[in-house]
Amino acid sequence: MPWELHFKAPADKKANFDFADNSENWYDRLRTLLSEGDTIYEVYACSAPGDENCEEKIADVVLQTDLIASATADEKLYFRHRMQDPDRKYLKNSALKKALSEQG
Repeated sequence: MPWELHFKAPADKKANFDFADNSENWYDRLRTLLSEGDTIYEVYACSAPGDENCEEKIADVVLQTDLIASATADEKLYFRHRMQDPDRKYLKNSALKKALSEQG
C-alpha cells in the first residue's frame, strides 16, 4: 500500500504549459493542447515516509474524452480541503514528524 502518491505531468506535455504571458485563457489553451487518449499525469508511489528516492511509477491518468467545459461544474462543483494534522498522529518517524510540524 502506498504511503504517498506523486502526480507529475509528462515531460512532453509539461513543456507546452508555460502560461507566463497570460495572453490567452489557460483552459482554452489546455483544450487545444490535450485530447482524448493523452496522458495528463504519471502517478508515482512511495512506500515509506522520508525516502527521497522512493518513487515507483504505478499508473497514468489518461483522458477518456476531449476536455469539455461545463457551467454546472464551474458553478456547483467544489472540493473540500482539510488540514493534514489528524494524519500526522500516525507518523512513527520522529524526524519526519518534527519536519512536518515545523512546516505548519
